[in-house]
Amino acid sequence: YNGHGTATDALWAAVPLLTLPVRKMASRAAASFVHASAGQGRVTLVRDREDYVSVAARMGRSSKGRETLEALRAALLRGRHESAMFDTRRW
Repeated sequence: YNGHGTATDALWAAVPLLTLPVRKMASRAAASFVHASAGQGRVTLVRDREDYVSVAARMGRSSKGRETLEALRAALLRGRHESAMFDTRRW
């Protein structure tokens, strides 16, 4: 299964999640969390296993990938109190 509490904790700590949503609901939990947290989903939700490996390698190996990670971290920190993911008043 996918990360539920762990994924939530990672996003709160401004750690971008790379996730591959598949058929079963439990495997898509992290994708929902990513989508609800400061718009990082357009970068870290991948389509298939090859895309997963490609995105992970690009973010880890290239300076542009590391810049993207830093931008995602900054967006998560900025959006921590504004994103739907952590809007406890709306819940």
